[in-house]
Amino acid sequence: MRKVPLVILLSVFFGLAIAAQADSIPTFNVTKGTALVINPNDFITIGTIGFDFNGPNAFLGGSGTVTGDCGFCVNSAPLGYSGLSGSNSITGVFVTGGVTFGGVSYNNVLFHGIVVISSSTLFSLPNSNQPSFSITVPVMFSGQLTACPAVIDSQGNLVCGSPDVAAFNFDNLKGKVKIDFVNTGNNSYSYVQGLYTITPVPEPATMALVGAGSFLLFCRSKGLRRSGDRSL
Repeated sequence: MRKVPLVILLSVFFGLAIAAQADSIPTFNVTKGTALVINPNDFITIGTIGFDFNGPNAFLGGSGTVTGDCGFCVNSAPLGYSGLSGSNSITGVFVTGGVTFGGVSYNNVLFHGIVVISSSTLFSLPNSNQPSFSITVPVMFSGQLTACPAVIDSQGNLVCGSPDVAAFNFDNLKGKVKIDFVNTGNNSYSYVQGLYTITPVPEPATMALVGAGSFLLFCRSKGLRRSGDRSL
């Protein structure tokens, strides 16, 4: 009888344990929502972010700080500055908020994980002085945020006080971001805000109704054509 190496058995065991833990919390798919990035103008924080997202029977909202992934968060950028984009990310670093699902609400949660907001569209600031400048570009949301009840530990850090309560998937959701800049003088621009919007994803029931309606219209038009043929 061939012996199975112990390391393989242990790998399988821990893999199953992790999978069981992941399956032990409810998981929801986000289908719509918005996120607003604002320039605090404090020369310390890149930006702040607040968001509200929804899915079937689920809601999550929160706020936190923006990381260096922001593709448009510039201050005092020169005229014609290029290589800007709508890319960004929502990470579990200092991002807190609340969630509701299945009629249960948790008002103080810590989010962890990451949602990547990607954009392949690059743009430049105007080559001339204008009071302000705005642009809208397409983006895509992908990743997952997991929520756990938050507490403050003995060192004053915000940590998970108990196991995760829910996970929220962003499954390659299409959207857009409208970015506003203001002329700060001295031939330069700074960003004011960026408003992200997810293009709403129709729920399965809605898609089924649309499909049924289209089928009935097709059958009716076909019947009318046959009636017209018989009358000739």
